[in-house]
Amino acid sequence: MAIFSPGSGPLPTAPEDTAAANLDAFVADACARWDYTLVASRRPEDDRDDGRYVCDLEFRRPNGKHHTCQVAMFGVPRDYAEGGDALMFPEPRLYVDGESWVWDFGVGIAAAYFDRNPDDVNHPEHPDHDTWLRDQAQAAQRRTRSDTTAGMPGSRRMVS
Repeated sequence: MAIFSPGSGPLPTAPEDTAAANLDAFVADACARWDYTLVASRRPEDDRDDGRYVCDLEFRRPNGKHHTCQVAMFGVPRDYAEGGDALMFPEPRLYVDGESWVWDFGVGIAAAYFDRNPDDVNHPEHPDHDTWLRDQAQAAQRRTRSDTTAGMPGSRRMVS
């Protein structure tokens, strides 16, 4: 079985300044939908080798509650495929807490923290969340590596 995840592949020539502009737009979208103040902190040590740059976003609510999520933002313009190859996904995927999302869903997932079920392992306050998040990130890296080597002589394609 082959798994196809459009927009999740590597992004060659994806500069960090474009990712920063995309992150500004992401923050603006989240703040427009919910009553949040956001603080972004770059995490270059966690950058992926696929043209996505990692930041921690701290969402602060007026009532004093807050949460943090990690976003791996793509470093190409959001419309990078418009007018290009019809088989190319029109927008790259970003990653929120290790999970792959298209833009609108990624904004919603990042900002909807207080709507999540705290008994779910993907809730940041769940006692096993850190282990789950690490496992998700490692699985995403394995998928990315297998996608980039698929079809090369002597390569194996991993399917999860």
